[in-house]
Amino acid sequence: MRLSEREIRDKRLMYRVLARNGVATLAMSRDNRPYLVTLNYVYDQKPRILYFHSASSGKKIDYLTANRMVWGQVMEDMGYIEGKCDYSYRTVQFLGEAGEVLDPSEKIRALTMMIEKFDRAPEGMKERLLRKGKIEKVRVFGVKILEMTGKESLPRRT
Repeated sequence: MRLSEREIRDKRLMYRVLARNGVATLAMSRDNRPYLVTLNYVYDQKPRILYFHSASSGKKIDYLTANRMVWGQVMEDMGYIEGKCDYSYRTVQFLGEAGEVLDPSEKIRALTMMIEKFDRAPEGMKERLLRKGKIEKVRVFGVKILEMTGKESLPRRT
């Protein structure tokens, strides 16, 4: 990293950035053609897996089927620093291996975590979406994080 003072070396901080946020960008590749997608996710700290859901078919599925390796980024946006012509942020970039979650209990757990993270009334949403007939229509993927790096640009105290 060119600006070593911006490197995040604390893995615990990187894990916190992943846990606090909910939007990631994943880069994929198939037949030497890149594809980039932004998606909602939830991060499960114990197995260090980032979960996201998907429709049953589409470009994302085609790319992940062809090549399970992904590069991702999560950004914690802290905003423009007025009067400094600078921007404050933290990012975590990671290499991961994506795979479809086929175990029904893991799939329900991942979907439950997503609903609880994003919905203001999770109980009603869980009752509506986590039932037979609905669960089978959604696909859930997990990205096992293999390597990660972090970078931050924080306001300097003057």
